[in-house]
Parts: sequence; C-alpha cells; structure tokens
Amino acid sequence: MAQHYSAHHYFHHNTEYHLAICKRCEHAVKPPEIIRHLSQRKGHGVPMRVAQRVCNMIHDAWPDVVDEPSIFPTHVKQPIPALAIHKGGIKCRSCAYVCRTTESIRKHWRLEHQFSVYNHSRKPRPSEVQAGQEKREHAMQRVVCQRIFPYGLGSHYIHIRQPGPDCEPAPPPPRADIVDELIQQLEQTYIDSQPRRQTIQAARSTRRTRGSGGRSGPHIYK
Repeated sequence: MAQHYSAHHYFHHNTEYHLAICKRCEHAVKPPEIIRHLSQRKGHGVPMRVAQRVCNMIHDAWPDVVDEPSIFPTHVKQPIPALAIHKGGIKCRSCAYVCRTTESIRKHWRLEHQFSVYNHSRKPRPSEVQAGQEKREHAMQRVVCQRIFPYGLGSHYIHIRQPGPDCEPAPPPPRADIVDELIQQLEQTYIDSQPRRQTIQAARSTRRTRGSGGRSGPHIYK
C-alpha cells in the first residue's frame, strides 16, 4: 500500500486561524498531537515514520500553525473551510453560547443565567409541557455551527451566521400538543382494533374445537 508523505494529503492549512485541519476528521489538530492523531489504530493508522515525517513537514512548511492558537471566534459570517458543519446547533439567546443538545442548553441556562423553563426541578406535569416547550424555543435559536478542536481549549461550538442555502438549521422538534395528539391517535387505533382482534381469536378457537370433534380430552373405552 502506497504511503503519502505530503502534509496536504492529510491536512488543510487554514491561514486565517493558523490551523492544521484534518481532512478526514474535519477538525483541527495541534502540532504536538499530529503524530498520535495519524498513527492511532482507531483513526488513520498511519505508520509512525510517516506520521513523524508529516509532522516535520507541517512544522517546516506551515510555521504559522501554533500549538495554542490565540483566536477563538464565537461566531463567523460564513463556514470555516474544512471544518465539519453541524446543522443541529442550539444557541442561547442571552449570550453567545452554542451547543447541540437540549440537556446542554438546560445546564447552561441553570448555571449561567439561573433560568429554568419550568421554574422547578421536578418532572413537569402534562399541563406544563406545551407551555414549557414554547418557552424553551423562545429562549433558544436553532443555528448551524462548527468547532475547531474536539476537546479542550477551542472546542466550543461556533455560530455560523450565514451558512448558505445548503446548510439551513435543523427544524425544531414537534410541539408537545402535536405529539400528544399523535399518541392519542395511536392509542385509539389500538383500542378500536381490540374487538376485531378478539372476534378473530374467538373464531379461531371455535374452529379448533370443531376440528377436534368437540372433545376436551382423550376418550376412554371400557
């Protein structure tokens, strides 16, 4: 198998933020971590000597790629090339925080803004669900986002303000009242099917009884 020794084969050089972005993983890799990133078995599986050579090439050819970049934007106008684009971003309307799960945004609201959708920690009552969901949707914004590093400093999600027509944010989940209505329809369908199912089962039982001659047990001859 031919080995590629060019840094450009594995990484994209971002000169604006001084990054080496892995083309396969679509996130930036810090120079001290390049050898491990390329050689780990679960990732690229590149031989150690090749990974070392690529790392040296990045060090020599891309001297602007630093170990700890100092610029970490919270938002960009357009996507940063080569970084993965996530359509399911959730942005806090009170600050620049962006995440990708409702659990993360709830935790952020609780810790940073002392805000809770239901104003209590217990499980919401059915009558509170719809109003709570509407309140949550008003407190957040569905966005498209990226992030530079997968962990550590610089791993926060970045809001893309103009992602383009091909990268529209994911739609919000259906409202609680719509979900409840669908559940009720399914439950009613199940209930309506029960009499018919019982009739079919009774008919099958009758046929089995007739097929056995009406005997409920073995006949004993004397």
